[in-house]
Amino acid sequence: MTQHLAPAILEKKGNVDDVEYHAYLHRFQQGFEKNLSTARQNGIARVFNTSLRGSHNGFNGLWQQYLAGFPEEQRAYHNCSACRRFVERYGHLVTLDEVGNATPLFFADEYTDDIHREAARNVRVRLGQARVTGVYVSTKDAWVLNNKTDNPIWHHYGIPRLPRDLIFPRSDKRAAEQLSQYNTQYRMMQQTLAEFPKELLSKTLTILLANPFQGTEKVVGVYQWLLALHERLEAHPGKRHNILWHAVAYAPAGFASFRSLAGATLLEDLRDGLEFEHAKRKFLAVMDPLKKSRPQTAPTRGNIQRAEEIVGELGIANSLKRRIARPDELRSIWKPAIVLPTPTDGGVFGHLKAKDDQAAQVLEAQTDEIVITWDKFRRTVLPIAEKIDIYVGHGLQSFSIFTTAVDAEAPPILQWDKEEARNPLATYNWMSSSPMGRTSGSPATQHGLSPLRFYPVTGISLAPPHQADENSHPNHLKQAVFLIEDACETKFDAGLGLFPDTLKSELNSVRRTIEAHSNAGNMKDVSPLPHAVGLQAPISPQARPLQVRVHANGQKLNYKIDRWD
Repeated sequence: MTQHLAPAILEKKGNVDDVEYHAYLHRFQQGFEKNLSTARQNGIARVFNTSLRGSHNGFNGLWQQYLAGFPEEQRAYHNCSACRRFVERYGHLVTLDEVGNATPLFFADEYTDDIHREAARNVRVRLGQARVTGVYVSTKDAWVLNNKTDNPIWHHYGIPRLPRDLIFPRSDKRAAEQLSQYNTQYRMMQQTLAEFPKELLSKTLTILLANPFQGTEKVVGVYQWLLALHERLEAHPGKRHNILWHAVAYAPAGFASFRSLAGATLLEDLRDGLEFEHAKRKFLAVMDPLKKSRPQTAPTRGNIQRAEEIVGELGIANSLKRRIARPDELRSIWKPAIVLPTPTDGGVFGHLKAKDDQAAQVLEAQTDEIVITWDKFRRTVLPIAEKIDIYVGHGLQSFSIFTTAVDAEAPPILQWDKEEARNPLATYNWMSSSPMGRTSGSPATQHGLSPLRFYPVTGISLAPPHQADENSHPNHLKQAVFLIEDACETKFDAGLGLFPDTLKSELNSVRRTIEAHSNAGNMKDVSPLPHAVGLQAPISPQARPLQVRVHANGQKLNYKIDRWD
């Protein structure tokens, strides 16, 4: 409410026609949206409770401070019960940046007017004295607290429509569980930082980046995240409490529960003085690709029932149906500049390759190769590449198969899939068992390809978590996949390819049920062919290198991509 009109007129007409007040409410909404936009990271905004939550008694309450900003003779006209409840319920909220600076969610000076300026300043000053107490979780899609007896002629403070990323789309009971999880993670993060100091993380990262081995790419991201957190805390010692709450609220999936990750095992062993090679062997044992971040026991009856409830609340039954993706559904960082027609000698059989031509094609894969990293190949070769062919060899190779939602309109369930920026893509790789252990890869014939020959590359795509922003989701492995012309998937009995460490945090409590459902399901085929199938660029020198032939400026050059960077 406001004091733009005389009391008698207000009693009769309310403020529905008060143009200045409506302009102020519009700016109030704009200030809210601007603060959220500034706080948003990876498409997610978080707001935080302070110690003034529900504060309404005594002079130090937010509402009392707000009213004190008006001349005494005008306070009665601003003392609206609907606006008071809004300020008491939501006025205490703040946003946090990475270094712990708190910003009131409402009442920014640049979004107020002269009448409310002093009242807004009082609220900001009071909030500056408050302490952040945790993450705020809202199950409502609007923050509006009008009086039940209000006539439409009265308008009040309120946010009529919250952005999706600020709404927890489940029951109040589930929201309470989420709050409890945040509080637990805050305590765990304090313990993690105490157990794994900055010097240990820095030394371990130096070793792993200089001499990577299989599985290290899975933990480098979380180690770097923890190291950066240590550095922020060291640089801003007076903001430790706020920095930790920000880290917990915005942490990539699993990072805030670091002690439960396989990466904690390696750090723990090195901290305790175990020889590096011994620690490495233990690390490799727990990094079994089929066990990493996957539940190892069947779901309980209670977990299945809870999963049914959560799926119903979120409306994601259709989201759990998956199919093989098509190449045109992927974002590519490179595509052929031109399509070179295959020359023929004419006649009925002119399209067939002679034996000598095939032998030459095989030979070309084995000679005159330039060894190069993926990072350098991307920077120096891709910008001039007009056409790329990739060599498909014998044996098991690192084929990646892209999947997507059967129902494109189904709600997002993957961490990188957002309502405002849809990306339901995911990938899976095949695993094989042998007396030597588990081996990653699948044969060329499974994907409709013949070994020992080159195939045209139709595009190069990054892993789904990084297709929109390469620096987002550091908890997920970076990949570059060379999509192969006419490649396909011929086995559809391996489940749905939904892995718990790729799902949104709302599904974490029922991960065993989701995993069991995925394992029991069948991937849907897609018609027409081809499928989005390709070979991955190697992450470490231990992985099988990629052999590619690049056409550029009238020349053909052979490259062997042997590692990421």
